[in-house]
Amino acid sequence: MKKRILCAVLASLICVMAFANLTVSAGTYGDLTYTVTAGKVTITDCNETAAGEIVIPETIDGYPVTTIGAEAFDRCYGIGSIIIPSSVTSIGMSAFNQCYGLRTITIPDSVTSLGKYAFSYCTGLTSVTISNSITTIEYGLFDQCTGLASITIPDGVTTIRSYAFRECTGLKSITIPDSVTTIEDTAFSNCTGLTSVTIPGSITCLENSAFSYCTGLKSVIISHGVISIQGSAFEGCTGLTSVTIPDSVTTIGYGAFNGCTGLKSITIPDSVTTIGDSAFYGCTGLKSITIPGSITKIGDYAFGECEHLQSVTIPNSVTSIGAGAFTYCINLESVTIPDSITTIYDWTFEGCENLVSVTFPDSVLYIKWCAFSECNNLSDVYYSGTEADWEDVTIDENNECLTSASIYFGATEEPPVTPDDPTRVPGDINGDGEVNVRDVITLRRYIAGGYGVELK
Repeated sequence: MKKRILCAVLASLICVMAFANLTVSAGTYGDLTYTVTAGKVTITDCNETAAGEIVIPETIDGYPVTTIGAEAFDRCYGIGSIIIPSSVTSIGMSAFNQCYGLRTITIPDSVTSLGKYAFSYCTGLTSVTISNSITTIEYGLFDQCTGLASITIPDGVTTIRSYAFRECTGLKSITIPDSVTTIEDTAFSNCTGLTSVTIPGSITCLENSAFSYCTGLKSVIISHGVISIQGSAFEGCTGLTSVTIPDSVTTIGYGAFNGCTGLKSITIPDSVTTIGDSAFYGCTGLKSITIPGSITKIGDYAFGECEHLQSVTIPNSVTSIGAGAFTYCINLESVTIPDSITTIYDWTFEGCENLVSVTFPDSVLYIKWCAFSECNNLSDVYYSGTEADWEDVTIDENNECLTSASIYFGATEEPPVTPDDPTRVPGDINGDGEVNVRDVITLRRYIAGGYGVELK
């Protein structure tokens, strides 16, 4: 029994002595508050009235300063610059959060760890030098640093986490090294001053909203090696006029270029198999698009409200055209449905008010609700099957614009015209008594070889 008591006492003494050696002291150094643990100093706080330049010493009381703790300088509004010694290896979460007056900072190469949101809301920060030892740009590291104009990401960085540079509205340029393999969601969202960006091929997946609402972004180069452009990656980039998509990309995700109103043309490589829902929705400047033969699915509302889209080629590889895929493409004049399609879904061509002709294969069995509603100028339907086949097609309600059009059975293009009628209005190619977009389509099809008609 006595031996047990003695062992317990000795164990307690050892714990006390170990604890005593672990935490040596705590104190202040000028405006700084610190603790000493296991012979190493952590800066834990700073006087909120501190102003101007703050110099963190390499040692305090003979112990090396190795850590700037979580929220150590949080809301120290008056600090203009920080000198961090090479003894520091770690900067904690939100360490400099809301240091509005902080203008410049150099993070020495000794620092291997930067905590989440370490410099978030440092709105006055214009220049940062990041340690070459850093491999991860953490969550929200420079979130809403609106004064930050440029930054160089070191070659050793592999991951840029969510919100890392979100709403850095002053950021004009950024170089992403080939070492980076991951850019997480919303990493550069709302960087409205960013004008161009090159995505290295080391990144296989560009994640959700990575560059969304970068309204000043004019050009994007996506290097070979990128496989997937995820949802809303460039959504709302209204200034974007050109995008280079490499033939390594297989998927353009949900809303990837949604609302890119400045985009006039885009080349989709034949490596892409899926165009996601709303991928190009509201790209009002887009005039033409060629969908490659590799595509099997066009998602819901993929090209909805592309109001300047005049022509689109849908290849036979496409087996599904989603609901609302071309809704309110008000300048779309004609469309040919490939014979791989069996169903036209709800609202697919709703509101295409200048659509005058549609060519259907006899593979189509079902035209759903409102597929062609508000297509008020639709006059000609070319159906490759027979009249009996057409009667077997199920056509839902609110497709009167389709059912009231002239239907040409066993036809795949415009029927012959006879332009020698002396009563015809000049320019009235199709003889309907008016000069309009329908005449342009008739003439275009004639030039392409339709029915061998000689126009006079």
